Amino acid sequence: MSQTPDNISEKEKDLVVPTAQLAGLDEDEVREAERSALRAKYSYADSKRLLRKVDWRLLPMLWFMYLIKNLDVNLVSYVKTMDSGEPTNALKMLKMSTDDWSYLSTIYTAALVVTEIPATMLIKKFTPRLHFTRIMALWSICTICAAACTNKTGFYICRFFLGVFESGLWPGIIYQLSLFYRPDEIAVRLASINMLGQFSGILIAFETYGLQFVKGKLAGWQWAYIIEGLLGLVMCLIVYLWLPDYPDSPQGRRQFLSEEEGAFLVARLPANTAKMSDEDFSWDMVKVALKDPLTYSFGLILLFQNTGTSGYQFWLPSIISGYHFTSKTSSQLLNIPPAVLYVMSALGWGWVMDNIFWIPKPTVLIGAQVGIIGCLIGLTWCTSNAGKLFFILFAAFSDAAYFGNIFPWRLQSFKGSTHATFSISLMIAVANASSLYTAQIFRAKYAPKYVVPYMISVGFLVLTILMLLYCWKITYKQEKEHRAIAQKRHDEGKRSGRVLDEDVSKM
Repeated sequence: MSQTPDNISEKEKDLVVPTAQLAGLDEDEVREAERSALRAKYSYADSKRLLRKVDWRLLPMLWFMYLIKNLDVNLVSYVKTMDSGEPTNALKMLKMSTDDWSYLSTIYTAALVVTEIPATMLIKKFTPRLHFTRIMALWSICTICAAACTNKTGFYICRFFLGVFESGLWPGIIYQLSLFYRPDEIAVRLASINMLGQFSGILIAFETYGLQFVKGKLAGWQWAYIIEGLLGLVMCLIVYLWLPDYPDSPQGRRQFLSEEEGAFLVARLPANTAKMSDEDFSWDMVKVALKDPLTYSFGLILLFQNTGTSGYQFWLPSIISGYHFTSKTSSQLLNIPPAVLYVMSALGWGWVMDNIFWIPKPTVLIGAQVGIIGCLIGLTWCTSNAGKLFFILFAAFSDAAYFGNIFPWRLQSFKGSTHATFSISLMIAVANASSLYTAQIFRAKYAPKYVVPYMISVGFLVLTILMLLYCWKITYKQEKEHRAIAQKRHDEGKRSGRVLDEDVSKM
């Protein structure tokens, strides 16, 4: 019978390691010996099979949670242009000006920034399933309530509480992915989730276009909020019943892995990753995160990049409508091509970064910023509709390269659950702070060319590049080692079918 310390899980204790092999080892070394024995029982092909099993069970629920969240949050950018010039237009019914409308983003973001960290820190205590169930139930109810608003005050209040209730969702999704996948396996999965988020733009464009032809007691924009709130409640029930929490959760209705499969998935993760066995909260790890320069530098990357792109994205439906490519009613459909290109590009970039290991993530991120800068500058001087549409589409392609790589890069340096949840939520809270003011950059007085807003955005994207270079300098050795180990793990798995110990112990 093997010697095992008390804090090794029951699943790991079932493994048999000869006592002689454990003689003279300390507790951490014993733990690693037990995990090494478990890894040896599974081939590289087995690990791929298990990951596909996780993909089919976990990802669809994360996809649709994020999709419905984006439907609820981004609908505000589309309903403004519904029934333009008609009495049923949202601006007229709520007695709001275009500039009044721009404050909706600020109000939502203010609530999100304040509550993002405390909401995310609860995920370990209440489990991911209950964390997401709470979020979806509350924001869906709030979305339905928006349809009952009759003035801008009521709409502002709904928007504020939507921010409060939505906080913790995106950090929670990143956290849960890190429980099942290694950092070099997350990019394409994260891209697929973000892809569904961008697909919301396609659905909203079709939805708002069709609802403009609905006549009755309720306006089309009111029906849009009711429909999306009801979709959220349905998804909330699905999440509550079937979303798994951890790979090594106790056996039950929601656990789709055997005990040994769950233990293997945990054993193959880097030693610094978050796990079910971590304590619910640690002030010491919060202090570690606060002293880590990467906590702030990555936060500034997200802040500057969001500042450079969020205002443009918030007003994109109005910008497209203002370019007069087509009629006001049909202009809703022109929001679809950028969203479709983003979806395809996000998946493509995610696959590349999870399978081609010689490309440093920072180079792709810097290239993405350069591409967006070129597009924004192009939009300031281009006079042809074809040229404007090209720059809008290429901006979507470039932005897709950024989003799928920034978080996997950051995940390489986390240190357990508290450090991960605090760092992720702080990064995203800082990033979201940009929306407190970015919607104000694209004010109506700058339409239709938006030269000043575009140049402000370019300035912040240049700052993004500078911060990317700074983070690359700090993490250069670590990022390079991760890619080297991922390449070695991949090559050895293809050659001999083994799951390397090195791909865990040195990460």
